[in-house]
Amino acid sequence: MLKNPRNPRELLLENFFVPFVATAIKELKCEEMKYLITPQLDALIQPFKLPRNSVDCLDFTKLTPDQYLAFRYAFVEERMFNETFMSNKGSKAMDMILSVICMIVCNRIPKGVVSFRTDSLASKIKLVQPPRGIEVEDRILIEKTPVTADNPQGVKETLIEKNINEKAIVRILVPKRTMTMSEVNAEENKREEE
Repeated sequence: MLKNPRNPRELLLENFFVPFVATAIKELKCEEMKYLITPQLDALIQPFKLPRNSVDCLDFTKLTPDQYLAFRYAFVEERMFNETFMSNKGSKAMDMILSVICMIVCNRIPKGVVSFRTDSLASKIKLVQPPRGIEVEDRILIEKTPVTADNPQGVKETLIEKNINEKAIVRILVPKRTMTMSEVNAEENKREEE
């Protein structure tokens, strides 16, 4: 049996794809990849009572077999309940990518698939709660207020809108040669005038 794919199409076979992604994550230059835990995913994992690891994140390597199956279904089939992942039209590609990431997060990569120890890979991918002030989905905040003629029930409802997945344009200037500071400033001024 071949150990390496002979062409790019063979890379999509599971026996080549899993080692490819595992190696890519092992060699990441950044310290970690973070994914937000959506409210639906949080509702699933809260009853698991998972311990926290050394970096204060949930330790998914401690899932029981039944918990792993439920988590894997939510992670791969339900796309972590992430709207962007669910709307992606490449369902086979998303299945493959999320499947490998789930195996890495839970430290369930089968033995012998890669030539290195995979224990440390789980620390490269973190599932984190949204930071304070981040709203993953629209919600209604209900507050009690004093009863008045305008508000006989003493309840105030406030809509708090989702504030993730905003769109932005990042413009990067990649010089082909070293530019002086005056040339950079002149280039920026030129763009502002346009």
